[in-house]
Parts: sequence; C-alpha cells; structure tokens
Amino acid sequence: MKLIDGKKIAERIEEEIKTKITPPNPPLHKGGKGAVAGLAVILIGDNPESHLYVRLKEAAAKRVGIYFEKHLFEETVSEQEIIKKINELNAKKNITGIIVQLPLPEKFDTNKIIHTILPTKDADGYHPENLIAFQKNKFDFLPPVLCAVLEILKELNVDIKTKSFNLLTKSEIFPIPYIAYFKNRAKEFHFCSENATDVCLLSGDIVITAIGKKHYLKSEMIKKGAIVIDIGAIKKGKNVYGDADPISLAKKASYLTPTPGGVGPITVACLLKNVAKA
Repeated sequence: MKLIDGKKIAERIEEEIKTKITPPNPPLHKGGKGAVAGLAVILIGDNPESHLYVRLKEAAAKRVGIYFEKHLFEETVSEQEIIKKINELNAKKNITGIIVQLPLPEKFDTNKIIHTILPTKDADGYHPENLIAFQKNKFDFLPPVLCAVLEILKELNVDIKTKSFNLLTKSEIFPIPYIAYFKNRAKEFHFCSENATDVCLLSGDIVITAIGKKHYLKSEMIKKGAIVIDIGAIKKGKNVYGDADPISLAKKASYLTPTPGGVGPITVACLLKNVAKA
C-alpha cells in the first residue's frame, strides 16, 4: 500500500492559483485598491481545532497571494451580529469568498447563518442554492472536499468512467455533490450507510470514507487493490486520526490518504481555488 502525499498535491494546486491571480500592490491593508481574490473567515468561540484550521487557511492564502480577513467572535455574540457581519462581507467587492468555520457553538442556527452568505461567495459550497445546483448537475465550482478527491484521482491518473465509487458517511447532506458529480461520470456510484458497509464497500474500486470514527474502516470491508480516500479527522488527545485503519489496510488497499497530511492540505488549497475563481 502506498500513501498519497496530500501536501505535494496541495503545493501543485497553490502554484496553479498563483498563476491566475495578481496580489494587490500595495496590499489592501496598506492602503491598496484591493486584491483580485479575497477570503473572509468568520470564527466563533475558542475551539482549538477550529482556530488551527483557520490559521492553516490564512497561511495558505498568504502563500498564494489571496487577501485574507479573519473575523473572531466570542461565543457570547448574538446570531444577529454574525448575520450583520456576513451581509457586510457580501457587499465588499474585494471579498470573493466567505466561509463560516464549522462547527458552530450549539446555540447558533448553522443553516440560517450559512444561508446568509451570497451563493456566489459561498466558498465551501454549503448554501442551499449551490446544493440544488449540484443536484441539477449545474455548478460553477466544486465543494473543497470533493475537489480534493478529484485532485487525488488526477494525481493517480484514475479514469473515473471505468471505476466504481463507494462513499461511506452518516450525513444526508454531504453525499449530495458526490452523487451529482459521479452518477453520470463513474462506472458506478454507491452511497453506503454505516449499517450496510460489509456489502456496500466491498464493490468499490475507490472507497471514500467520511464517517468520523477512528480506524473504523478495516481490510475486510474493502476489495483487494482499492484506493481509500480518508476524509475523517478525529482528534484524540494531541493526535488526529482518520476513519481508515492503516495497519489493517496495509496489505489490502493499493493507496491510502494518511491522516494527517492527506486530504486536509488539498481541501484548503481547493478552498482557495474557489476563492480565486469567484
């Protein structure tokens, strides 16, 4: 089994982004006219993982020359204040992409807040209008995680139309873009629930797992030679683990994205790709 180097793929995407945008000169924060592309991130509360993810996005934005704004709020902030801030960002011409770092504290209505973002500035692809567009196979950009999956397949020279894809997740919303994208492009695509894994996953040439359970995916659940793309990220103490058990899969899978260092860096690069396109 070979490990897929997500950092290497992310670096390639970042280089592609650099060729498509022109950093502001002078920078906006020094009185310049503004960037060709700009990302605004709203972060609520003190979740250390969320703060880490935002720092990674900020660092990547700086590397490629995308203008970056970070709006931090205490958990005591009202929902109305967050919506007001999003509306302000919607109106800013130099901001081409907006994300709200998830998960939000429990008191907030996540859907209501996400719906406030203009669909054209919804860099994560969570807005209902964008989800509907995916269901109709009409979309201008890809959700970052789906983009990351496709970039991995591109790196491995996988011919999608000859492969069977199986997606393992507990979410009802997460599969929507995958079903829409792969149903007319792949040989087969199956959405596997947690209770149907034994039968469902064994048929997949490509297994995508996003169930959020440490080392849940074992060798007996996949076919010989399958490519495993692990989207799971479960924090235990100071370590982060994926859904896939790398030791169990070592002699069965052909490729595996490690956690960390697999899908994560590519997803951040794909997010910036959306911001640069907007």
